[in-house]
Amino acid sequence: MLNLLVMSMLSPQQTLPDICVPDFIYTRYFSTWQEAVCFLNESNKLNSRLEDMIMYNIKVRDEVRRIGIRNFLDEVLSIVGRDRIRQECIQNIISYWTNNPIADYDIQIYTTDTPITLMGHTFEGLKALREHCEIYASNGYLYKPNAEFYVNKDEQYAPLNNIHVGVLQEHHFKYDSVSFLENYIFRPEPITEELVWQYLQMERKNSFCMVHEKIPHELLPILHNFDDLRYMLLATPKPQQKPANSVLNRIKQLFDNKI
Repeated sequence: MLNLLVMSMLSPQQTLPDICVPDFIYTRYFSTWQEAVCFLNESNKLNSRLEDMIMYNIKVRDEVRRIGIRNFLDEVLSIVGRDRIRQECIQNIISYWTNNPIADYDIQIYTTDTPITLMGHTFEGLKALREHCEIYASNGYLYKPNAEFYVNKDEQYAPLNNIHVGVLQEHHFKYDSVSFLENYIFRPEPITEELVWQYLQMERKNSFCMVHEKIPHELLPILHNFDDLRYMLLATPKPQQKPANSVLNRIKQLFDNKI
């Protein structure tokens, strides 16, 4: 009886997504960062993919947060050998994390057809997410640099309860066409022009990417789409877990009452 009581009161352990290593043809998934490192080593992609693997996978970020980037790289080198990663690559990674301390929220890379759950609603991939966008904001493009704000009046627009979705776009000319770089925002309240302006004032990386280590907590979650690529980055607050002592004390109280 006590075992059943414990299982019902303890919040289930969060299932972290597998480590995702993007590729041009296939997407590789690994349950541990050690397996991912071995794959990158065997496929001669350590120098080009290691930094992204660290930045965009929750399991790896948690490990770096726990032991520090230098200790993490030492563990990587102990697996693959010190001659497998260029010194320049190691220094670039150390420099990045020194100047951009790892944030206390999660960032995970997904394929665009991966279901994601945000604020109690599950979106069946990026295509389904777009059906629920209530506003579009353009950050301008080559011949029209001023930001513009549009309310979605499409008949196929499907509003949701308790969650409001908007997309911030930037246009780029690519060969003979225009490409879109997108950031999706999620709010419990309707999205206004003033709120959009707060996001547009936020620091951004290359490719109009708002997913990085310096996102204000009040602006989470944010999802960035790599234009015509099949990957997206999602930044979310870390799930809150109840302190173990408070849960155990509550279990003890219930058990004592039974007696």
